[in-house]
Amino acid sequence: MMDSERVSVVAIDWSLALLLAAATGWSALRVGVPLLAGGAALVGFGLGLLAMRWAGQRPRRFVLPAFALPEFPAPDAETLPEGVVRLPARRLPTPGELEARIRAFRAEGPAATAEIVELKSDASAALRQALAGLKRARP
Repeated sequence: MMDSERVSVVAIDWSLALLLAAATGWSALRVGVPLLAGGAALVGFGLGLLAMRWAGQRPRRFVLPAFALPEFPAPDAETLPEGVVRLPARRLPTPGELEARIRAFRAEGPAATAEIVELKSDASAALRQALAGLKRARP
């Protein structure tokens, strides 16, 4: 095993053992025995390292069979699968053409002007009355 592989294996082993230690320590705290939390975490760490070393004794790599990628024929332009829609091959506008279209659109102005409708009633007086009523009703 190369040094970098060994470092990564040790990092994984210690990380998982620390995770088990944190879980056992937290569990001991939840039970309500704070003095036991440190011991439980230490026992969890030791058991985690032991389990990772036991699991690490087995071979870590599997032999994959060699295979070659299959060759696919290039699709003809005329033979499309059923359900595939061919999009029209049109040229996309250039940035200059887009800018010209935007300027032309802006020069036209708004399509329709909005009509402003004046309201004949003033709701501010009703709002003041409702707020005054709430103040009076408050204990």
